[in-house]
Amino acid sequence: MEIHWSGTGEHEVGRDSRGKVIVKVNKEFYRPHEVSTLRGDSTKARQVLGWEPAVSFNELVRLMVEGDLRDLQNQTKKH
Repeated sequence: MEIHWSGTGEHEVGRDSRGKVIVKVNKEFYRPHEVSTLRGDSTKARQVLGWEPAVSFNELVRLMVEGDLRDLQNQTKKH
């Protein structure tokens, strides 16, 4: 579906090809810019969907740290 965007900030909307608003900003879903703690809980996905992670927590941490180090090295090379 092609979405045509108009407006800015809180007044931005997305319309379909007929001009009907199908996406708009909702303040109810705002969150603070600076979130001190972010946590995920996969309990519901495991129970309802039978989902199991393909990567262990320790492996995920290793991958994230390697990615951050790679980004840092790339930034250093650019400057």
